[in-house]
Amino acid sequence: MAGLIVREEYFSFESFEHGSRVYENTKALIDNVAFSWIGPVFFVVLGTQLVFDWDIFISVVPHTFALTVGILVSQIASAALAAKYTSGTTTAESMLIGLGILGRAEIAFVVSWSPRRKADAINDIDSRRHTYYVQQPGTRRADVHVVTMGGKKHLRTDPDASTANNLDNLPDC
Repeated sequence: MAGLIVREEYFSFESFEHGSRVYENTKALIDNVAFSWIGPVFFVVLGTQLVFDWDIFISVVPHTFALTVGILVSQIASAALAAKYTSGTTTAESMLIGLGILGRAEIAFVVSWSPRRKADAINDIDSRRHTYYVQQPGTRRADVHVVTMGGKKHLRTDPDASTANNLDNLPDC
């Protein structure tokens, strides 16, 4: 069954009233056979036929070590550089992010947010580059908006019943 391609089009019989059921049943049968016993038997037989040659193993150790170090350095460096230039973190913080990403073995990238100056946050909101909000434990989310008062732009949250999420009551970030 190796290499067998099961396509639904092969099971579109005009003479059968339930052609799609034939496809689904055949696919389920082949999946069960392949994954239940043919696949495991194949890998057990393959594993029992492996020959371990100590000389070959020793000859590839330096190459394996060099590739592993190269991958580690490039993953840490790429994550650190991306963090540094996308979020404005310090070099030390960027390296910590690079090391943190390494252990996850992920392609996904998370950038930590660095403190923003008020003028930058105002520019971010005005240009719709970023949105900001405040949410303290036990309160609902309060969006941060730019308001102009006396010709100057300021940041403000939506008024609500809680004072815990007012910008003046928050710790510096």
